[in-house]
Amino acid sequence: MKKTLSFILVAAVAVTTVFAWPWGKKEEAKANASAAAEAVEADEGGFVEHDIGDEQKAGFLAVNGVYFQAVDMKSGEGNTQKGADFTMHIEADIAAMENDLGFVVDQFVPGLTVDYEVVDQKSNNVEAKGTFMQMNASDGPHYGANINLNKAGTYTARFIIHSPAENNYFIHTDDDTKPGSTLQKYWKNDKPLTVEFKDWVFDGKKVQPEYN
Repeated sequence: MKKTLSFILVAAVAVTTVFAWPWGKKEEAKANASAAAEAVEADEGGFVEHDIGDEQKAGFLAVNGVYFQAVDMKSGEGNTQKGADFTMHIEADIAAMENDLGFVVDQFVPGLTVDYEVVDQKSNNVEAKGTFMQMNASDGPHYGANINLNKAGTYTARFIIHSPAENNYFIHTDDDTKPGSTLQKYWKNDKPLTVEFKDWVFDGKKVQPEYN
């Protein structure tokens, strides 16, 4: 998201400069360039996300796991969470790779149910589990949850990604508008896809905000 915005802003500066120059609007072009540069710099700042592990792939999905400080969230009226009540916020960033379902490459894939389990590698105990919620932050949509993980250890974070068919998600199959395939190509017999992030070392302390 941030790289895309930066590219658009830089491109806008170039276009503004090219079209302003013949009419002698050098100062206006410089001002626009300066404002855009400041916007790019601000966009590259913000809170720090910590990787749980390397990117994992399942089917046509590229899955990244990250965590940072627990956050305040709100859905409907009265449906809120306070970050102060949790250890961290954990996210599954799921984007499409090449596919024949009509999902745009490198963009967020909606409509999934994504379960998570955080397993202590030493005891094999599940220390945290649940279902991610679909939500938006300043950098776009993702699947996420505030969780409590209060014990230091080395963990495996497991994400179980259900077929969107479970949420009544349809793919066109007529000759004129079909993208080429169906969900069953990637979710065989509608069984979930699973990715694991192994050897995640966590100190058990409440995650504090960090900023660029």
